[in-house]
Amino acid sequence: MTDIEKITVYLREGSNGVLHLDRGCLKGANLYMANLSEAQLIASDLSDANLRKANLNLANLSGANLNGANLSGAKLIRTFLFEANLCGANLSEANLCGANLTKADLCGIDLRSVILRDDKLRIKDPRLRDLQERYQQLRSCPVHEMNEFFEANPDYFIRIGNPYRPNLHGANLSGADLSGNDIRRGNLEKANLSGANLSGANLSGAGLKNTDLSGANLSGANLSSANLYQANLRKAKLNCADFANAHLDNANLN
Repeated sequence: MTDIEKITVYLREGSNGVLHLDRGCLKGANLYMANLSEAQLIASDLSDANLRKANLNLANLSGANLNGANLSGAKLIRTFLFEANLCGANLSEANLCGANLTKADLCGIDLRSVILRDDKLRIKDPRLRDLQERYQQLRSCPVHEMNEFFEANPDYFIRIGNPYRPNLHGANLSGADLSGNDIRRGNLEKANLSGANLSGANLSGAGLKNTDLSGANLSGANLSSANLYQANLRKAKLNCADFANAHLDNANLN
């Protein structure tokens, strides 16, 4: 039985269990509106797959190949996309609140309509709701208790994510279009945003330490209170950008 046949049977039977199909070959699969919540699809090939309006909340897609996949309108809340290849993917109107995009490849992607954070997020999924409640409790704990918790549960923070702080640490966003997007307090440290369009984007309070913004369009962007320590802003378009209270120590502004 092929991997596509396996997932077809899984979806047809409406199994209540979690799908485990690491390193699966699902290239070109039609998974329109499929419920793949919490699915384990590590390093799977989903290139050119139709995942339009699919539910991938809490799924683990680390190292997955999503090149050319149609993810328009997909739910990717708290989805783990560490080192995933999203080049050429269609992410229009996809919900990526709390998704972990650390070191993901989003080169040239149009992210204008992608939801990266949502202050008014209403969580209906019991699993997500419980995790959110635990996260809120965790935030009020002393630092040493938080550290002990993370040491005992190394994948915990990865699984819960944070719908209020986009995580694009080390992601490749070269040439991506993020114009007008809300990325407040986002983690974009060490990300490659060279040549990216961030005009009108809200990056207030964002972490942009050691981030490559060379040649990026930051016209009219809100960078107030952002951390741009050692960021590369060489040849970036900065007209009308707001840098009020931003940290620009050792940043390259030439």
